Formats: sequence, C-alpha cells, structure tokens
Amino acid sequence: MQDLISGVLASMGVGFLFGFSLGYFSKKVLKLLLLFLGFLLAILILFEFYGIITVNYEKLAEILLGIRTPSYSIIEQIKDFLWNRFPFAASFFAGFYFGFKKG
Repeated sequence: MQDLISGVLASMGVGFLFGFSLGYFSKKVLKLLLLFLGFLLAILILFEFYGIITVNYEKLAEILLGIRTPSYSIIEQIKDFLWNRFPFAASFFAGFYFGFKKG
C-alpha cells in the first residue's frame, strides 16, 4: 500500500512539473505566434489596400468553414489515455494551467 501511494505521489509531482513547464512555454510561444500573425495580417491588409494583392473572401470563408471535427475514435483514445493515467494527467493539467497563467 505504501509503494502504491508513493508511486502515485511521484507520478503527480512529475506530472505537475511537466505541465507547469509546458504551460509556461506554451504561453510564451503563443504570444510570439500571435505577434507574428498580427504582423502578417497587417501586411496583407496593407497590400490589399494598395491593390498589390486581391483576396477572394468567398474561397477564404469556404476553407475556414470547411474545417473537419475530430472523429469519435480520437476522442475515445484520449478518454482512455486520461482514464488509465489519471493521477499524472490531472496533475499535468493543473501544472499546465498554473504555468500558462504564470507565463
């Protein structure tokens, strides 16, 4: 019983540490990605304003609205993964939340 509890606590600690690290890193990368995307969109809008490029908004809307939803099998696999590794996954997501909030 003692080995089981210590194993679960170790798994939770490692999960929290990994989650915190990934959350912190993800927020920093997301900020850089959004900065780059904003700059790119500003350039595209400027080019369209001056007539350098033309945007086909109907095709753009068709592409954006045609995004496929994930299949049931992927969701089922994620559910099984989380259920089998719940202590690690729970502490990982808690760590990810705090890391993302801190970053």
